[in-house]
Amino acid sequence: MAPRAVPAHTDSLVPDCPVLDGSAAEAFAACRRASREFTRRSLTFLERRDQKAQVAWLKVCVEGGRPVFQPWNMEILFVLGTCGAVRFTRLQRLLGLSSRTLSDKLKALEDEGLVQRTVQEGPPVRVDYRLTRTGARTAQFAAPLFAHLNLAVLERAGRV
Repeated sequence: MAPRAVPAHTDSLVPDCPVLDGSAAEAFAACRRASREFTRRSLTFLERRDQKAQVAWLKVCVEGGRPVFQPWNMEILFVLGTCGAVRFTRLQRLLGLSSRTLSDKLKALEDEGLVQRTVQEGPPVRVDYRLTRTGARTAQFAAPLFAHLNLAVLERAGRV
């Protein structure tokens, strides 16, 4: 099997990230260990159940994840979790989305109780988006995932 191609955008990536500079390396390693342990315990949990109970649990988990794993939703949660309150135009610039797509995604995340929209009267009227408590808890899982994916891209590009 041929190795996967390195995305073209890696030329603009700088391998200066909290995991590589050491400021978050131990926390990242601890997160990976905790994730492995959670996976192990989940498998043990499932092994003790019959097939019907296993399917029921997995279906509930997958269904619960649908709002988060729609295209662009995890990226939006990650950016909001990293940057805090962000205005619409900044989100649009950071993610490179059309205003229509971003608006639709933010509305869906707001309907799911993950994002809060705050309008500040103007002029000009300003609209900020921030995570709700549930959104912040969800976004906490996005940071290590995106760090892992970034490291994989950098490794394929020969930068790590």
